[in-house]
Amino acid sequence: MIVSMQILVSLFIVLVTWGVYSKKWSKKILVDYTTGRRFYRNRKRSNRLHNFLFSTTGSKEITILVISLLFSCGVLLLCNVTLFRQFVENSIDFISTLTYNHSLIVSILGAFIALWGIYFIVHLKFFIGPTVFYTYPADQDKKTFMWYIENRSIFDAVNINVSVFKCKQTHGGVLYDPLKLTCSTIAYMSGRFFPTSNKILVKLKPREIKIDDIINHNFDFLEINITAVHALSNVVTVWSTKYNIEDIYYAQIQNNVLVSNRAGLKTIEINTLRTNMCKRFMISRKIVTYSTLLLLVLLILNLGFRNESISLPAWLEMLNCGIRNGLACVIILFSIIRFLMQLPVISTLADAKYKPYRVEIK
Repeated sequence: MIVSMQILVSLFIVLVTWGVYSKKWSKKILVDYTTGRRFYRNRKRSNRLHNFLFSTTGSKEITILVISLLFSCGVLLLCNVTLFRQFVENSIDFISTLTYNHSLIVSILGAFIALWGIYFIVHLKFFIGPTVFYTYPADQDKKTFMWYIENRSIFDAVNINVSVFKCKQTHGGVLYDPLKLTCSTIAYMSGRFFPTSNKILVKLKPREIKIDDIINHNFDFLEINITAVHALSNVVTVWSTKYNIEDIYYAQIQNNVLVSNRAGLKTIEINTLRTNMCKRFMISRKIVTYSTLLLLVLLILNLGFRNESISLPAWLEMLNCGIRNGLACVIILFSIIRFLMQLPVISTLADAKYKPYRVEIK
């Protein structure tokens, strides 16, 4: 009976979290995501797609996924408080012995873990719009291509540098052609709690890219690189995002939403598959972060305020174990979703309804 109630409590937590997460979840996104991944792999095999290098961002996401899965599975396996206490005590004894006998190795490992911890905790979180938009002013000679950038972390960013490249795949590698921006250096961006100054629009100088270059596919993709310095820790973070030809639209930003502005066509919101994936990624990241913090607090409370002379009521023990297991399952589920939502896709078929708004379409 108690085990059944624990399972019900855990299932309730998972279902409530999923319900909140999927409130604005498109019913087609899983089908579109699968199709987009298949298109990406097919184009990559046909050598018509740039071979994306395994970057620091990729290694970071895999590391987060592995750590989250190991932590959550460990909680599920050691759901009994007595076993958990024994595991912690044995771990402390092992670390103490290792520190005494191999102090140099422990120091090196500690420094490495501290560096990773600082990187994960205090690094900046930028949102780079997954769509390039060709927009205002109305003067045709001054129209240009723009990117939306937002600081989503709670900390300020300084010394932001932006560079954009027009790239073409060749037999010898990728040919990078730098493009000129109207402003490539921004001194300061506030954190997310100051929404009036944590967003910027960067744009190319007029005529840096000709419309005919896009229509005729004279290049393979665009790449935007951003570096920013954490205002508190001085940690430098780098972001790099690539855009295929089909990711460039006639549009403009209105109230933080990308809206079409192509003459002769109905005005609609450009909500592409990549845009949906970015939103899902950020929500999943937030859920994993908060669930991990709650679970850690609960484990510390179990470890610090429990001993063999104190016994909890059966219903409270059941609730305690159910919540722990539920949070662990939430971390496992949304860590996987988080990882999947940052993988590259080709959204040509999924975004077919937006095709008339693409710059490549005459």
